[in-house]
Amino acid sequence: MGLQSDSIATIEFEMKDEEGTLLDASPPGHPLVFLMGRRTLFPALEEALIGLEPGEELVAKLPPSEAYGFHDDRLVQRIPRERFQGDVAVGMQFEARNEAGRRHVARVLAVEAEVVLLDANHPLAGRTLHVVVRLLDARQATPEELSHGHAHGPGAHAH
Repeated sequence: MGLQSDSIATIEFEMKDEEGTLLDASPPGHPLVFLMGRRTLFPALEEALIGLEPGEELVAKLPPSEAYGFHDDRLVQRIPRERFQGDVAVGMQFEARNEAGRRHVARVLAVEAEVVLLDANHPLAGRTLHVVVRLLDARQATPEELSHGHAHGPGAHAH
């Protein structure tokens, strides 16, 4: 069965940056099982997978616009040090809400005496990604999986 929206896909994947550095991959022997069309993967990548048959491989190059977006300088802010309790160190991450109430993660880029520099961009924002996906299996989703919005069974969600 060729992969379609609302199919259950079982894949192995690798994601690298432009320099060939491995950024993410499915663990050996533990493929990703998911319901297609639910934005588990980047939408452009899911679209490219449509029609793929089990055993086939997709090699995709995702520009920032199809991956984590472009770096937005407005998401880098200087916050008064006094607004933080306890120790703050470069690399720490904080969950925050923007003015619209949406949650996001901000990373500490620098700590100065009076100010903490935070970046709420995704760490891979602005980067082109190279992804290799191997489709191991594809099947129709059950009515229960469709109503729950995710895959069930081995390697997937279990209730």
